[in-house]
Amino acid sequence: MELINKSEKLIQWVDSKIHGLEISADDRTRIAAGCHDVAMEHQKSIVLLVANSLYGSAFSLVRLIFEAYIRGVWLYRCATKKEVEKFKKGKIEKTFGQLISEVENIEGYEAGTLSKAKETSLK
Repeated sequence: MELINKSEKLIQWVDSKIHGLEISADDRTRIAAGCHDVAMEHQKSIVLLVANSLYGSAFSLVRLIFEAYIRGVWLYRCATKKEVEKFKKGKIEKTFGQLISEVENIEGYEAGTLSKAKETSLK
């Protein structure tokens, strides 16, 4: 129960920091922010599900959070304008592994943690 309480406090803290936050209206920013919003909503759902002992449903959201996070970072930091346009149309020509690889070429992501998480957790 202590971890659930800590998670709920973290959610409240994050919400307080982003409430009313204005973001750029360009497609890249809006779509990337949408991906991160989905990830944060799933995280809230996981806490709710675990608090109600619905562990299988909670666990099923973990992969979705990871994928939404990677796509959001990739769209905002790596994707070309053409790739953003294709993503808007539901098309992406890169594998998930390629997205992770491109993200890990960004300063601050180069430790390989994301690719390790993919290899150990998503099989």
